[in-house]
Amino acid sequence: MKTFIEREKQRILVLTDTEESFHEWYNHYQTLSPKEKAVADYLLTVAGKDSFADDYMGLDLCPVSCVNQVDVNNGYGVLYAIRRECFPAEDVKLCFLRNDMWVASKEEIPRWILSLEEEICRYSSGLGKVRIEVVSYAFRDEIPCDYYAITFHLEAPAIRDAISIFGEQWDTEKIGKNVLALTNISGEFDYVLGDMTKEGILPLWKCSVDFK
Repeated sequence: MKTFIEREKQRILVLTDTEESFHEWYNHYQTLSPKEKAVADYLLTVAGKDSFADDYMGLDLCPVSCVNQVDVNNGYGVLYAIRRECFPAEDVKLCFLRNDMWVASKEEIPRWILSLEEEICRYSSGLGKVRIEVVSYAFRDEIPCDYYAITFHLEAPAIRDAISIFGEQWDTEKIGKNVLALTNISGEFDYVLGDMTKEGILPLWKCSVDFK
């Protein structure tokens, strides 16, 4: 698998934003095994090129997908399914952070961030070792700075049969076994769900919110 990953990284590295280039890569992608395809989805996403699949073929190859928003807290929350098979590492550690979760010097962690950690623990599935950590990250073209982040590992023992939020319920066999549940994303901010690696945070899903 290590050799495959290095080869696939090189293929994706030279992939341009043209439709012809993507189709050439996709023809190769079709020859891969299911496991190799899943890892290729991850590599394509962390390279920032998974949007080509959607633009040119209407395909979602990202390891993260929005599986419901309309029914989560009347549209103010969201469920993100995370495909464990996409990650080449044995121990997968991810993080969720917003650009309003900055670290203010010599202050305690804001109560709303503590509540966010508690809600992710209570409602998510397949997420273990959930905690708050300080990470360095740059949103958009900003200079990297310190943020509080909710970090977690993908762990099989934490998988639930169903997710229940405010009277609504979802079967994890249908929507995905590893699910990040956010009960309230109202407001105005950017947020990211990323893979925490030795090279830093590799964004898997980025979103901007502007509603109350």
